[in-house]
Amino acid sequence: MCYGVLSLLRIAMAQPGPSAYRFGPFTLDVAHGSFHKGTRRVRADARLIRCLLILIGHRDQIVPRASLQKHLWPDGRHSRDSDLDVLVCQVRKLLRDNPRNPRFIRTHHGEGYRFIFPVEVVSGSIPESTARSRAFATCHRARQQWAIRTPAAIRESIRLYTEAVEQDPTFALAWSGRADAWIMAGIHCLFAPKESFLRARSDAKQAMLLDASVAEAIVAEAWVELCFERNLEGARRLFERAIALNREYPFAHNGLALLHIANGQPEKAVKAMGKAWTEQAASPFLNALLGDCYYQARQYDEAARRARLALITAPDFAVAHACLGRILLQQQKLAEAVMHFERAHEKSPGSDVMAGFLAHAYGVTGNKEKADEILQRFEQRRKQSEYVPAFFVALGELGLGQKERAVSEIRKAIQERSHWVLFSKTDPVFDPVRRGPPFRSALRAI
Repeated sequence: MCYGVLSLLRIAMAQPGPSAYRFGPFTLDVAHGSFHKGTRRVRADARLIRCLLILIGHRDQIVPRASLQKHLWPDGRHSRDSDLDVLVCQVRKLLRDNPRNPRFIRTHHGEGYRFIFPVEVVSGSIPESTARSRAFATCHRARQQWAIRTPAAIRESIRLYTEAVEQDPTFALAWSGRADAWIMAGIHCLFAPKESFLRARSDAKQAMLLDASVAEAIVAEAWVELCFERNLEGARRLFERAIALNREYPFAHNGLALLHIANGQPEKAVKAMGKAWTEQAASPFLNALLGDCYYQARQYDEAARRARLALITAPDFAVAHACLGRILLQQQKLAEAVMHFERAHEKSPGSDVMAGFLAHAYGVTGNKEKADEILQRFEQRRKQSEYVPAFFVALGELGLGQKERAVSEIRKAIQERSHWVLFSKTDPVFDPVRRGPPFRSALRAI
């Protein structure tokens, strides 16, 4: 994550603005370009102070090496990449910071540097650090809810991101975070796609207005292009642009994986999801998603292994239970599959996604009564003008062998712009209807 360095320097050097940054025993006097430890002024080279100013202005964010080099040596006269390493080493010496156990500056090898110590900004009626730090903390709580993927957690994520936006309306990551929350609301069918994805687009654009270099905002826009607009080429360019800015952002690789699935290339989806793995990013959700990519590629043993790994670390994770249930159905392990779908439904109350998966499983395993019960609830809600995702009605009908009804609902899902229809080319669940002219005709409408 990186904010524009030029914007930072304009803000930092303009008046009115922050007059000083305080962190630990140190004070960086912006107005006079001086550095102090306690009450004592410490001699420091102007370029060293500029480097420190940039890193502090981007606190808790990675500043790419190329950006630092460009703005510390604008004439391009530094002779080697090692010049920057030497300068950062001097900054660390000034702060008495140990690179192996840093308090102030953390190295991200091959990427750049990040200032990690809390900072007080001396200026204005409310210190910037107070508003930003509150928003940052709220965003962290929101992201934790976002990762749970239940309807209640997604709604709470939207609420918390909205709170962060109100705490600091200039914080681009709060806006892009709320865009991600709206995207997840669309994926999990809390709202109709037109409502959720267009709200996501609005928030992503606001984030990019604040800072066009925020990879998270670019990824959010890419998801909207892929899921709602069906602009696969435009989405690909955006995902790749975001990955160039932050190659370790899992939601970008997740989006590329879905794009490959939409193109009928599940093997490429497996590779794309594999690139989401870093030491920091490894999670039950990534294991579950990688398992689903293997499922789309019909590599069921590896798919099941990944889904089970997710459940070892997060036994109540509904998404992982649903992923494993889908795999087990294809392996003809029907009783175990139903058990996992029931667990997913139990752990994600109010989820139409999990209800639809369960209806399909009941139908496939001959439990017509329970499958009909779920479909009847869907129909009753439709009569009350509630949004019910047609894709999951289709799954229920397909489980019962009602192929014509299923294809009719798929057509409705395409009209709704449901992102779930992007799986239609590869998902084994559609094998019973895939070769029929009505289904092929429906897919052409995507």
